[in-house]
Amino acid sequence: PGLRIPRRSTFHRVAAIALYRALLSQCRKLPSNTSLKPKQCDQISTLIRNRFRQTRFQDSRLRLRVAFDAGYEAIDLLDAVVAGQRGSRSRILEILKSTPSQAKDKIWQRPVDRSRREKEAKREARQRAVEVKPSPILERPLPLDMLKGKRHIPLLVNANKIPFLRIKKPQPESLSKVIRTKIRMRQKRHDLRQMMDQHSVVGMQEDIWDQALTSETGLKSGNSWEPSWYDAFEIGMSEVERAIAFETRKNRELAGKMQEIVDKEKALKAQEKA
Repeated sequence: PGLRIPRRSTFHRVAAIALYRALLSQCRKLPSNTSLKPKQCDQISTLIRNRFRQTRFQDSRLRLRVAFDAGYEAIDLLDAVVAGQRGSRSRILEILKSTPSQAKDKIWQRPVDRSRREKEAKREARQRAVEVKPSPILERPLPLDMLKGKRHIPLLVNANKIPFLRIKKPQPESLSKVIRTKIRMRQKRHDLRQMMDQHSVVGMQEDIWDQALTSETGLKSGNSWEPSWYDAFEIGMSEVERAIAFETRKNRELAGKMQEIVDKEKALKAQEKA
């Protein structure tokens, strides 16, 4: 398209990069093949880099054509200098002499706008904020001169056979919610087990009725691999009892670990008092 930005065109970028590399490649041949001084060779390469950086974001096709023509003429001139043609060395020295010192002695840097600088400062501030700083929280016990208060030993509490450590009152609402949820879940399991126990009597009567029908008609109801009514309730009750036993065992192990924490806190408190 005619309105396409040149720097976003692949052909333009390939041509510009090829021209840039060709110019710098010829600059590297100058010290060994010519009588130019190393400082003059550095000025030539710096001038080329500055010109390309200044026209990097140029969108005018007319100015870009002038810049490309100047680049191709510079390649011809550098080739002539490397080949030792007469008059080429004096020509390139005249160009260096007429070029301002800031364009040939210092690499041009595109000025950074204030908004970009502010964004970089904010990004660095965010990075510093998320940096994990080493904390001496694991370096215990602290010496007496560094203690700011009294060590609070947690209290092991049994809330309806659910252990937890109480640091202070009132306890967090999240902890109370977890305890209530566990109590409700355990009560549902007990209610389910009781319901299955009551219905197992009905299941036993259903099995008796099925056996009576089978003996009268000679036909079996259901498949042979299906459990009886009573066995179905017994299997369900065993599953619920297994879940209750697992929860009880887990609470017992958790209480033991919490008691170890309390014992260690008491030992640290005694060590700090000593």
